[in-house]
Amino acid sequence: MDAIALLVQSMAAKFPVILAILAMMGVFRAILKPVFVCLKSITLAIPGEKDDIFLNKVESSSIYKGLVFALDYLFSIKLIK
Repeated sequence: MDAIALLVQSMAAKFPVILAILAMMGVFRAILKPVFVCLKSITLAIPGEKDDIFLNKVESSSIYKGLVFALDYLFSIKLIK
């Protein structure tokens, strides 16, 4: 475990941008994942089909699929499908 800590410390000293990128990935993951899960849960909990139809329409759009791919690729955030 000390070897991993030493490796991370030396990499952070040599390449501080890597530490910033990892921190940004962690922050985005901690914020965006619960937000998307909460929005989907709220939409499914509301009675009526109008919002469910809208949610299905948004989730099947190419923009949403591109956003999901970008979040997964850049920040390792896997949204509920």
